[in-house]
Amino acid sequence: MVQALLQTYLFQDLSPAEVEGLARAATARNLARGDHALHIGDRADEVWIIVAGKLKEYRLDPAGNEYVSELMGPGQVFGEPGIFSSERTRVVNVVALEHSTVLTIPRDGLFKFLIAHPPALLRLLEGLASEARMPLPAVTMMAYSSLLERVIAKLLQLSQWEETSKNDGVVELHLSQSLLASMVGATREKVNRALASLVDEGLVRLEYRRMLLLDIEALRRLVPSDDLESHPRHRRPRLAHG
Repeated sequence: MVQALLQTYLFQDLSPAEVEGLARAATARNLARGDHALHIGDRADEVWIIVAGKLKEYRLDPAGNEYVSELMGPGQVFGEPGIFSSERTRVVNVVALEHSTVLTIPRDGLFKFLIAHPPALLRLLEGLASEARMPLPAVTMMAYSSLLERVIAKLLQLSQWEETSKNDGVVELHLSQSLLASMVGATREKVNRALASLVDEGLVRLEYRRMLLLDIEALRRLVPSDDLESHPRHRRPRLAHG
């Protein structure tokens, strides 16, 4: 559990000895595919850390259409904003896309730990500030950017947590076109056409439930830099400890 904590943006500045007590207070849970970690309206009494697997954060509109706001994997944290809200309830659903292992840290124990460890508290404040900033660029992009730009921005956001191939710089995303469509607010058919244009330009290669980003720098040049701002949970942390 110690290593799982150190691999998150929250605790990346701390040493194994510093997080050992918090690790003992964490609870491990296994989720099967389709199991929910959170439902809208649940009490927000803990923070969650993904040890293994993949989960998605989503909401449904009145017609039952799904909008996926986050796709999360090992080392990523979720549930932070809810524990600070006055309502103390969840406003999104989080479900496992495959067999996953997660840790939960109780709210009260986390608060005591943060007060005693300012570097982690500052990381959390950074995360909450990013959470507050992200909706405006996202709404602006949805209103004024082309679907192609939205698709590229989402692929680049997801790529920040993936390992890049050491040989050719290719980033591999395990992602279906249907899931990508639900993340950019479009139909699968329209997303397929946007991806086809990137394939024709040699920037992306599509395989079964996989997308290979062949030239990250060229993709970045196709979207405004302001559209690429992301939450710290989307960035693989640079660990300060050995």
